Amino acid sequence: MQHNLDNQVLAFLKTIYESLRDAILGASAGGLGHVVRYSHTKYVLKENTAFNIALFIIKILSGGFIGWIVGNELPPTTPFRDFIISVAGITGFTLIVVMDSQGAKLLLNRILGISINTDEIKKDKK
Repeated sequence: MQHNLDNQVLAFLKTIYESLRDAILGASAGGLGHVVRYSHTKYVLKENTAFNIALFIIKILSGGFIGWIVGNELPPTTPFRDFIISVAGITGFTLIVVMDSQGAKLLLNRILGISINTDEIKKDKK
């Protein structure tokens, strides 16, 4: 009985470890993406901008969240799995912004078949 319980605990801990690993991979990619974009803006485009620490933290959190979701959906045997999670982490913040602005339209139009004009909705909000 004790041996069976030990196996269940180990299986649970392995699942937690794999989820955290995916989230950390996505978060690292999100943070690295922000640093690369800031460096490009400051040193290549020669714009005098300050490092935005709040956006850096948001990109780390959103990258971790997206990395965790993508990692849970991809089978462990997927080729280039870590690369896919990293790319998802880098684009995590952008994906969340796009889904926020276009998610309702996508849901209503593509899935439910209801056509809406988002320009009219924006005018109503003003």
